[in-house]
Amino acid sequence: MGYNIKIKLLVALGIINLFSLFTVYAQETQVPMDLDSKVDVIDSQLEAKLALFTKYQEFVEAKLFKSSDNSYFLEISYKIDKKMNRLREPMTESQVQEFRKKVSQCIADKCPIVLLDQEGRTELVLGTTLLGIGAWGWMLPVALDIEDSRSFVATYLLAGAASFFAPFLLTQNSVVTDGMARLSVYGGISGIAHGLFLNNIFRSGNQYPTVVLLLTSLAESYAGYQIASNWQISEGKADVLTAMATFGLGYGCGTAYVLDGYDTEQISAGALIGTGAGYLIGNLMANSQNYSRGDAAVMSTAGGLGAYISLAAMVMAEVDDSQSFLGGILIGGAASIYAGDRLVVGKNFSNSQGSFITLSTIAGGLTGAALAYIITAGSSDIATMKTFVGLSALGAASGYYIMYDYASEKAVDPAYRSSLNIDINPFGVASIFRKSWTPDGIYSRPSPMLNLSYKF
Repeated sequence: MGYNIKIKLLVALGIINLFSLFTVYAQETQVPMDLDSKVDVIDSQLEAKLALFTKYQEFVEAKLFKSSDNSYFLEISYKIDKKMNRLREPMTESQVQEFRKKVSQCIADKCPIVLLDQEGRTELVLGTTLLGIGAWGWMLPVALDIEDSRSFVATYLLAGAASFFAPFLLTQNSVVTDGMARLSVYGGISGIAHGLFLNNIFRSGNQYPTVVLLLTSLAESYAGYQIASNWQISEGKADVLTAMATFGLGYGCGTAYVLDGYDTEQISAGALIGTGAGYLIGNLMANSQNYSRGDAAVMSTAGGLGAYISLAAMVMAEVDDSQSFLGGILIGGAASIYAGDRLVVGKNFSNSQGSFITLSTIAGGLTGAALAYIITAGSSDIATMKTFVGLSALGAASGYYIMYDYASEKAVDPAYRSSLNIDINPFGVASIFRKSWTPDGIYSRPSPMLNLSYKF
């Protein structure tokens, strides 16, 4: 009888331990607290506006979790006598839905700004502030023809301050996505160059009216913001558009020079036309596939690398004609932009991966340049120049290839990942040419040259 009791106790203990294992290894995932999936945490600042947990005098935060067994619990953190306390309230599926409706309704009634996407607001305000300090601030007093030094400085400082306060206040209750911020800031920067080109075309005399530069900068900054807002342009697409617009500006200037030589008006017109063409081509590229910020960096870095490799080829070939020299660079750059676009098909590079590929390309070029400097011992003849550009271009290409090869497999979009895997075995190829018999007289089978596998 005692033996049977011991057996039952052991079985009961085993069952309890089994359940405890399930409890220990149960996964808990934080889930949104509202119907719009905008709020993951209700902190003390948001609670002060929503007033959902008023019974906790020193409320800290509240989070909602879902366990692997599809159960929910609300975790509430609060303080009593400056000591942290945590309370976990179990909730059913229906209770969670009611709670989320209540949170969403409170947000809509008391704090609708929480539902706004303002991820790009910091970048926008920072960009306009830097534009104000670096460009708009001094352009305004020059455009107003202020000659008194004290008035000039005061106007500059006020314009710089307004470049922060104006966008900060105007976007306080507005949607500001990353794409809107990028196109707006880029428009402010490129607008200065476009104003210069417009003035080159329509100017009378040699004076550069600063008012044109200021107006085009402000106009393009506002236009970029509105276009990104109306067309819901993502940050990846915005990066593609800005990169291609920059390439387009360079190609417009270069093409005008190749076709017509150094004519200021022709080059300025080419720059404006090229910028527009760059925006158009960039839009087509971004619409053909889902570009991430990292993808845009990989593509644009490839374009710049191709242009530099073409420059190195022109130097090493000793091309003397400047128009032919520039034409070769333009052709190489265009081919590399296309190649870069193809390299990101089926990929989803992260921002850090794209940045690493760009930095690796630059670092590789610097390494090649350093090696060339050591080899040539500071000489300054044509052979030295060939060595310098050749090794730096080779280093840049190597840096790009190594980092792209390292990151590309991790960046494969799951939708493009094939279940068919093909592996070529170089040792299998080599085994064809070796003897089939070992020194011991045992027949040695050749290794397979090709391995095929398919995951069902």
